Amino acid sequence: MVRAVNLAGPPTACHDTEYKFAQRAYQLSLQGVPFPHVGGAGETAHVAKLSAIQSSHHAACAENGNQGMLRNSGTVAVIKDMERIVEALGEDGLNYLGYSYGTIIGATFAAMQPNLVKWMVLDGVSDAEAYFSDTVEWGRRGAQATPKTYAGFISTCIDAGPTQCALAATKDNKTETVQGLTKCLDALYEKLGKEPLVVGDSSTGPGIIKAQNMQAVVFSAMYSPQLWSLLAETLAALEQGDGRELYPAFNSLVYGVVPEPYNQNVFNRSMQKIDGVTREAMYPIICGNAPQMNITVEEYADYFREMGKISPMGEQWVVLMGGCRGWPFRATERYTGPWTVEKGLNKTSSLGADPVAPLASAVKMSRGFGSKSGSLLIQQGFGHPS
Repeated sequence: MVRAVNLAGPPTACHDTEYKFAQRAYQLSLQGVPFPHVGGAGETAHVAKLSAIQSSHHAACAENGNQGMLRNSGTVAVIKDMERIVEALGEDGLNYLGYSYGTIIGATFAAMQPNLVKWMVLDGVSDAEAYFSDTVEWGRRGAQATPKTYAGFISTCIDAGPTQCALAATKDNKTETVQGLTKCLDALYEKLGKEPLVVGDSSTGPGIIKAQNMQAVVFSAMYSPQLWSLLAETLAALEQGDGRELYPAFNSLVYGVVPEPYNQNVFNRSMQKIDGVTREAMYPIICGNAPQMNITVEEYADYFREMGKISPMGEQWVVLMGGCRGWPFRATERYTGPWTVEKGLNKTSSLGADPVAPLASAVKMSRGFGSKSGSLLIQQGFGHPS
């Protein structure tokens, strides 16, 4: 649930056609994260260009956007909307199920209006306190369990065997080991880092595959274990020099999309037809909820390197937080605590290996609810959320 943004309410109006939003996302994908790291002035220049591409959306919002909407799309505004919904329905409290960012909404509602909570279940719990206080630190905390998720992908592949996981067999048709498969994937990253793979043709045309492209696809798949078998097939083909299946995964953002001005539909706004790309609410919410991210390009480059040491795909996660660098709008109302609740019945649920919402976050938020009003359910599994 997000506050009436675009499809559910006034549009952000940063662009007049969805194609422009998708073009920025496509340019960002082409530039990619600095991986593998080369250091020095070259890497700093790479990050500077990436950040400039991200900021082009911010500039469009500053020039054209619905200023009132951009400043009133924050989480506190959502909480007030939820209060009004409970009141309008004549209910004596809220029953709520929230996933991912929805856990931040739930935790904030419980902290601000504990007397209105009847039952609340939060799944894939994020650290709400860090989310509101420091976007960079929130990113660090979110990546703590990504290595465990990645290790789970590798170990479950070996357990499944060659008939179920294409990466589980060695070149001499023996069953691979966890250590062997880890080294194999590291070697593939290194190979692509030195020289991109040329794709002569694919469903979206010709192109190249860089190490950061492979990393982006792997990171995306960590959210959904049901995709791991397909991921293994794609990586096995890539190892053999065939990138026809992988290339469309990141090259299809604007493939075949016809620019369609918003004034050509009855709602006069983006219809968000390009799945997963035109998320109008993302920047106003994630960036507007926290203090302004005032980091230099050099500090942004350092953040990429730091997160690459925390997580095997940390660089991909950084792009989300780094998108807030230079975001010009702050939410009119923000909540900064306290995050302790004595009343209300709350249950938090967490997977043992969630790539972006680690168990530690669920433990922290559950403790804030207190032993009398909160409980924590841990499922030993992978993905986001359970």
